[in-house]
Amino acid sequence: MTAPRFEARSARVPRRTVRAHTLALAALLLGGGGAPVEAQAPGLSPDSVAAEFQASLRGMGWRAMVARMHPEGVGRLHDFMTAWVEQDGSGRILSLFYGDLTLEQFQALPDHEVAARTLERAASAMPGLLHALVVRDVRIVGSVPDPPDRAHVVYRSTSGLQGAVPEIRVLSVKRDDGEWRVLWSQELDAIQEALRGLPLMTDPPPGEPSTRSDDFGGRSG
Repeated sequence: MTAPRFEARSARVPRRTVRAHTLALAALLLGGGGAPVEAQAPGLSPDSVAAEFQASLRGMGWRAMVARMHPEGVGRLHDFMTAWVEQDGSGRILSLFYGDLTLEQFQALPDHEVAARTLERAASAMPGLLHALVVRDVRIVGSVPDPPDRAHVVYRSTSGLQGAVPEIRVLSVKRDDGEWRVLWSQELDAIQEALRGLPLMTDPPPGEPSTRSDDFGGRSG
């Protein structure tokens, strides 16, 4: 069964558009044309929030990472997993990601708990992905305002592999109760895509329902 390909609380942006926006924002900041984004005291600036989010990610502090996310971003992960669990008639996806929880217990979990458990499971089951996300150097370049309540933080991400070339990436933040929180990042995109392949790594015994990523026709965003 394929993981659903939709984000109920956030419109999916084509990768070509994301790349174009990334380059445009990087050019603006690297050229010195970006206006600083002021945070409402006593909250942190978008740059500081992005730095803390990345530090939590690279330190494998998944719950701290979720705590720095905007409710809409957390909800996006929650909705993605909830749709997958509820539309899998075998119960295998529920067991694979959340152990002995019943469907009712899973449905009662708050958004942030579903997101945290999902990230913890992804990290334990996919060490290759974990290595790529953790063994990196991240340098914040700056932020560009997107009124009335958003900003985009540009940063350089360099893999720990020898000879790796730095990548310019963008992370979006949004105000929540006057404080900046991470709405979404390219690392979260990578994790969400990787989650779809996790059932392939643990195929069920012969005769049991499959949860392969090509067996399910989820809704598209």
